Amino acid sequence: MKFKTLSILTLAACTLLGGLTSCDDGSSSGETTSSASTSTSTSSSSTNGEIRHVTVNFWHTFGHGIEEQMQAFASQFHNIILENENVDVNIEFTYQGGYDDIRNKVIKSFPAGSTPTISVAYPDHIADYLRQGENNVVDLTSYMNSSEYGFDTQDYLGDDVDGHPGTEDFVESFFDEGESYQKDGIYSLAFMKSSEVMFYNVEVYNAAMSIYKPELTGEARDNWIQTCSWDELMELCEVIQEHKDDAGTELYQYASAVDYPAYYDSDSNLFITEIYQNNIPYSSIGEDGKGVIGFEEAEAFGKLEGILNELAGWYNGHLLTTKGVENEYGSTAFTSAQTVFSIGSSGGAGYNIPTTDDFTVGVAMVPYFNDEASRSYISQGPTLTILRNSSYSDEENNLRAEYAWKFLKYITNEENNAIVCINGSEGYVPVRQSSYETALFNQFMEDGEDYALTADTVINKINGKYINTPVFPGSAELRDQGGAVITQVLKGTKNAETALNDAISATKLHLN
Repeated sequence: MKFKTLSILTLAACTLLGGLTSCDDGSSSGETTSSASTSTSTSSSSTNGEIRHVTVNFWHTFGHGIEEQMQAFASQFHNIILENENVDVNIEFTYQGGYDDIRNKVIKSFPAGSTPTISVAYPDHIADYLRQGENNVVDLTSYMNSSEYGFDTQDYLGDDVDGHPGTEDFVESFFDEGESYQKDGIYSLAFMKSSEVMFYNVEVYNAAMSIYKPELTGEARDNWIQTCSWDELMELCEVIQEHKDDAGTELYQYASAVDYPAYYDSDSNLFITEIYQNNIPYSSIGEDGKGVIGFEEAEAFGKLEGILNELAGWYNGHLLTTKGVENEYGSTAFTSAQTVFSIGSSGGAGYNIPTTDDFTVGVAMVPYFNDEASRSYISQGPTLTILRNSSYSDEENNLRAEYAWKFLKYITNEENNAIVCINGSEGYVPVRQSSYETALFNQFMEDGEDYALTADTVINKINGKYINTPVFPGSAELRDQGGAVITQVLKGTKNAETALNDAISATKLHLN
């Protein structure tokens, strides 16, 4: 199955934004790059009508497609601000690797005085930044509520949306993430979002279903994969393993190379999802403001131990494996037909599209634990935070933060947020409800094929059923330790009881 090139949508958006903007293809070198502005000076106060110069350092984890689009946004933003505010804003992008890489670099930047103005982050990481220093992270509340440059105050930045005032236009669970910290305030703004979906090999699925449930055909068969439980999927995986070597059969034709039929990319997400879907307490913030590990309590611990042993049974039966075990993403096995069901981020949809027409890709919700009503899924994707640099004066930090905020508004307006999610993001969805109503996004849903299937699953099937875990110092460690539990139990390096106790002990060292 192929997908269509959507770069034409950027040009269409520039036309919609009118004469105030100019499109720029941008560049992406994986190193520091800047917007079309030639200024590299730091900010300085404007006097006598002179142009004021502001540099906003933006650390990111984006791939080439998103960075290229961000370069175009920075160029447009520069021209708009220069024309309307007589300010020359240079957005300077620096690629910092993956999420763990950027977290470690930001933490080291605080004492070094090299902190960026904007950074991509997970909420867990921002909780750690707040712990590093009370004033490290900018509270966005006053910016959002400003009568001068809050939401819906600057038409030239495209943030005036009829019928969608201010924060009400954001998908509720995406916006709530920004105020889920120990400290009162709003410390991040969602930019693009993804969830976990299940990519599947349609030909193998149909061949296996002809054996497992031959009475289901057509629409009924298509619906089954969208609504199955983990127990049901594992039964289907057993059929694949039992019959994949039956020479001369349709299943053999398509599945002879299959190793593990199901492959889960994130051990941490699997750990958290199984906890929430089985109504086991995960974590909370206590009255003293410190994080609390919910599954430490005896009844919850025992229930979780049983579920982990069940997962180990699936692994030992050669039905399910994970990235933590294999040290490789499932998309690699999926595109080479070595797995049938690849469970991973919708933001990585492109990696699950084979380069040839060897098989057809289907997209479904991830199976559920417990019962249908328990369906809830991890919400991920780039969240943006504004930071202060200890080497700058308060005036300098405030000026940079102001224009960083305005750029956040610009890239999350209804048109631009739709553009970046359909033009290079490979599976992310917008954070604004109005973005889903744009002509651009509707065209994408009609013409985007594989990516549109992924977006449809996230938007219309998962439909906001997201897990928002409490965020506190140590919550990132708890997530990592949870993933380690899955890896250890599946590989057999620790039993479930030992792995859980070790994870609890390791996490408590980071709670404060």
